Amino acid sequence: MWSNNFLNALGARNKQGFVNGTLPVSEAEDPLYESWNQANSLIKTWITNSVSPQILGSISSWKTAREVWLDLKDTYSVVNETRVFEIYRELTNIKQKNLSLTEYYTKLKALWDELQEYEQIPACNKCGNCSCNTYKLLRVKRDKERLMQFLMGLNDTYSHISSQLLMMKPVPEANKAYNALL
Repeated sequence: MWSNNFLNALGARNKQGFVNGTLPVSEAEDPLYESWNQANSLIKTWITNSVSPQILGSISSWKTAREVWLDLKDTYSVVNETRVFEIYRELTNIKQKNLSLTEYYTKLKALWDELQEYEQIPACNKCGNCSCNTYKLLRVKRDKERLMQFLMGLNDTYSHISSQLLMMKPVPEANKAYNALL
């Protein structure tokens, strides 16, 4: 989540090339070196200001923002199967109870988003433009699972509306069901 937010911020400033490797390191003889170095230092500062003091010590010696980024990626972006298990457990047990509908949905959405970071829907490599519909079918399946998770955790006061939503063809996505319940 941190890296996605950080990449988004860099993208807004047209600076992603400093961390994703598409912008090569400038040499000292290059007439643009000073500009490159200034931007690199700025991005390194943004990164170091956004990590905890415990992590800061392990990344402060790198010279480029790309080196810092790769070190953080190698150290912290390993798929953690224990966390995936915890997310699935939370999704299985989550209930609205005394939460407002908005609080309940937001909690679910945060879990779905985090799980999606770990479990990306595979893209079709064989046909290029996915004329086989594999991606679309997997996405529809995931959306239906999310709808079921959302509806299963709702308080009984929503059971009549939930039944109506499930009778719709096609069934709505969870966000549309949430809007209908609101």
